[in-house]
Amino acid sequence: MNRIARYLQHDPPALGPALARFRELARLRLDEWELRDGGTLSDGFAQRLQDDLPPTAAELEAAPLSWLKAIDRELFDTTAPGANTPGTPVFDGDDKHWVVRRVRPGTGFNSRKCKPGYYTPWHHVLSACIEGIPTQVRSVPHDTARACAKIVGKNAFKVAIARFEDGVVETFSQFEDINLFRMEGFDTPLTRLQSALDALTKACVEAVDCLIFPELTFTPDIARSFAEHLLDSTLKSVPNLPPLVVLGSYHEATRTIERPDTRNRALLLARDGSQLMCFDKRSKVLFKFEPDGPDWAEALAPCETPYELLPLDAGLVGLAICKDLFDGSISDLLRKLDLDWLFVPSMSDKLTQHEGKTKQLHNQSGTVSIVANQAMPGKASGKSYPCGYVQQGLMPEPCTNPITIVTIPLAAHRLRIVK
Repeated sequence: MNRIARYLQHDPPALGPALARFRELARLRLDEWELRDGGTLSDGFAQRLQDDLPPTAAELEAAPLSWLKAIDRELFDTTAPGANTPGTPVFDGDDKHWVVRRVRPGTGFNSRKCKPGYYTPWHHVLSACIEGIPTQVRSVPHDTARACAKIVGKNAFKVAIARFEDGVVETFSQFEDINLFRMEGFDTPLTRLQSALDALTKACVEAVDCLIFPELTFTPDIARSFAEHLLDSTLKSVPNLPPLVVLGSYHEATRTIERPDTRNRALLLARDGSQLMCFDKRSKVLFKFEPDGPDWAEALAPCETPYELLPLDAGLVGLAICKDLFDGSISDLLRKLDLDWLFVPSMSDKLTQHEGKTKQLHNQSGTVSIVANQAMPGKASGKSYPCGYVQQGLMPEPCTNPITIVTIPLAAHRLRIVK
């Protein structure tokens, strides 16, 4: 407590490091603290902080949760909207943390009593390294921040979830000595690019806030062409371009053809085609090229990129690709991130495990998950195939059309599919 007291006695008070340190102590001592203090004195303590009357270490120890709530609220009240994009994490004396401003109080199990989030509802407090994976909070460009602030103003988030039914066939490289594969592209890449642009046109007509494509439905070249089209459309003042576009994902070789190292990368783009954040898949999928043939694994290289997060006014955004959602180190990390929004490009013949994980994240943190799913290569697409879903309640709401438009009320607990 001495360290927190010193932070609060700075001129001006170092509220960020104080909150990060206090939140970490709460993880360790919450049961003990709740027996002593239920946080009911926070309003009076917030007034003391406003009057530049910081507490002593003994006062912090006597009513820790009331002071934690007061510091959380005071930091929120003294930072401007849009100041939720810290360039560097704060150092609490032991570790580094990202302190990210919320627009509305947190929800979900982590925001109930007996959880630290109940006492810090106005901020995400995230370690700069979780499960051995570094985290990175990205800065939000002004145009994106302004566009996403409108989501909060209308109290609804409108998303278009796309899948492809254009008859385009994937092409692969198979590394037979080690049973690894890489998706190289498509038999008619221009057809796929046009299908993606048609989806963008539909998204503009519907004036959606986010357009999300499935896993492995792009190539690096198609992704570049799509981003260039977004920039050209912005320069031409095309109306209602989505402020957020999740560009599915693609395989990209990271070594020579003799070394099959590959990354499976998803991009989140702004309306002008610039990159807001990216995600590289960690967990390899297994695939059979023949029904009775051997399993082939994605030729994914070990991934050293940090897990990126985007702090929008509408909430904290993260990405995951298909199997990473429910398997491996990223799945473990997601439990500790307290996300508001999770965008998941996927390519799978079933979504049972996806649904189990997104339900867990919703119950735990109030996370809204949006999954766009594409048919596996060689599998029939259509209504019989799981085409993705949105989860903001106990049950997922499935997608039913090649482009499903969903409006998510920010303050509601249930989804409302409008088309």
